[in-house]
Amino acid sequence: ASNSASYKQFVEDASATRLREITLMYSLRSPGFRRFTHLSTVDFSLTGRNLVLWTKYTGTDPEVNITGAGLSRGQDWFTNPNTKSLLFSVKITY
Repeated sequence: ASNSASYKQFVEDASATRLREITLMYSLRSPGFRRFTHLSTVDFSLTGRNLVLWTKYTGTDPEVNITGAGLSRGQDWFTNPNTKSLLFSVKITY
């Protein structure tokens, strides 16, 4: 009996596509807005990070491993996936 296939339960395809960061921005800067508010511009932005991950990988995240190094063994127990976050900002220019 050969054990050449025994590693297959521990090795899998970790290819993935991720929406790593996206930003939506809207600016208020029309002449009417300036007359009404006495502000030059108001910029609104919404940024999302790590919102979607498309993969067939069965672990939490194919980019995360237990040691944190990119060239180390791919051990992913006791690891957390990359954090999802939303950021809203307002920039006011006088």
